Amino acid sequence: MQLVYQTVYTDHEKQIVGNCLAACVATLLGYDLEALPVGCTMRSYLESFRQRGYEIKQVEGEPPHDDNVYVTSFEVAPCHNPQGIGHAVLTKNGKIIHDPSPRKLKLTRIRAYYDHLSKAA
Repeated sequence: MQLVYQTVYTDHEKQIVGNCLAACVATLLGYDLEALPVGCTMRSYLESFRQRGYEIKQVEGEPPHDDNVYVTSFEVAPCHNPQGIGHAVLTKNGKIIHDPSPRKLKLTRIRAYYDHLSKAA
């Protein structure tokens, strides 16, 4: 797995949404980061992936501990993110295996994970 790191960071004052989710998906699926949407809503990301033939389902809570890798959304501590936007990382068996941000954010709790990140039949 070739690790991909985010290149855009959330800036609330400039209304910029970071691309941590895109970096996680690029890492997991072997995409070029530039081929994925950036600065858009989660709904736009999911629709973009569906258009490429991928099935993705957002599930609230912690992902299962089943040896699979999941894109997992965490809440970020208010000291880093007072507006409450989440941060996406890759997890496996309850452990973070790739954080696309070099900024060492304090992640507080899991919000959701993305299941069935696979090509549609």
